[in-house]
Amino acid sequence: MNALEKFIKDGYPGAMSYQDFRELVNKLLAEGKVTGHEQNPELVLYTEMNNQRMNRLEKHYKVSPELKAKVEALQQEFTFLTITEGWCGDSSQIIPVIEKLAACNPRIRSVYILRDENPDIMNLLLTNGGRSIPITVCVNNATGAIVWKYGPRPAAGTEIVRKGKAAGMAIMEISEELHLWYARNKQVDIEQELLSNVSKMA
Repeated sequence: MNALEKFIKDGYPGAMSYQDFRELVNKLLAEGKVTGHEQNPELVLYTEMNNQRMNRLEKHYKVSPELKAKVEALQQEFTFLTITEGWCGDSSQIIPVIEKLAACNPRIRSVYILRDENPDIMNLLLTNGGRSIPITVCVNNATGAIVWKYGPRPAAGTEIVRKGKAAGMAIMEISEELHLWYARNKQVDIEQELLSNVSKMA
């Protein structure tokens, strides 16, 4: 049994709710700190920007009728386990969608863990060998099986990052272009990719 299987079997010990995660991030920010092992002013700035994005999405984003109907129709119980950190820009765009999706059906539980505090689990969910986040896995509560894995960003966003790196763009420039795309896309691509995953839960 690997670390992720044991974590699921043991009932997600130490995992946080969305509210707990947001409160932790804000508590650390008040101290000039961030989640994770690395601490520096840039990560504090990223975390502050992410808070603003998440606040905006919490207020304005609504699950599309098509996706909402699919989730509401689910009859089995599931858990969405998301691995993240407060400074992660992609998380700020995706986590509010995951959370509102889970809220569409009381049979879905949503929990969060931090990447740097859970290396054994993170190392089982690598993306092209990297510890990219956020990663959400959907677990069937009855069987403990992982139904789908999502993250760290929509395919179109991944292509933006790939092209930016290939062109030698600075990380900040790539990030700006990526978040401009997120703003224009209005979570449409995230929803379409999640819709495909939700179909596997029926």
